[in-house]
Amino acid sequence: MECDKSEMIMFVKGCASIVLLGLLTMCASCDGVKDAYYPTFEAAKTAGAVGPGKWFPEIIPETATNIYVRRDLDSNEFWLRCNLGSTDIEILAHVCEELTAAEIRDVEFTSPGRGVRRGVDWWPKSLNEDSFASTSQQTGQKLYKYFKIIEFATGRQLRIPCFIVIDPTSDVVYTWQSIAPSL
Repeated sequence: MECDKSEMIMFVKGCASIVLLGLLTMCASCDGVKDAYYPTFEAAKTAGAVGPGKWFPEIIPETATNIYVRRDLDSNEFWLRCNLGSTDIEILAHVCEELTAAEIRDVEFTSPGRGVRRGVDWWPKSLNEDSFASTSQQTGQKLYKYFKIIEFATGRQLRIPCFIVIDPTSDVVYTWQSIAPSL
């Protein structure tokens, strides 16, 4: 079967278009944002998300369930929502520093949908700088701070501030890490 030059050019252009479309689709899904769900802490551990040097916050107790996570690999931010029992919530509140209203004004509230093409339905819209200060008085939510410690082989430590919101009307805890400082 013979084809003339114009048919061959059209065929090559068609194939190139299909390949280009496939590459664009792959790149669109590689935005550096990773989402995960773990029914239990043990499931997160089995998946390799927990342990020294991992992204999972060490402060979250092993009794955590219904764990939703979003990580932004480009900015080193993370967001986590989980359920904890009342005893673990009390312990968590005691090991973290509760922030005052003045300190809350300086907190960088980041959203799992900021800067990416899609948000998540498990992160409340009230956890943002514009509404938290006013709604927290009505809801009773409290904001706490803790530090993620990164230790380098040289002995140097980097303290990265992380934040926790405890919802007193449920057993839900939200935590996030804003952009890590440059090294």
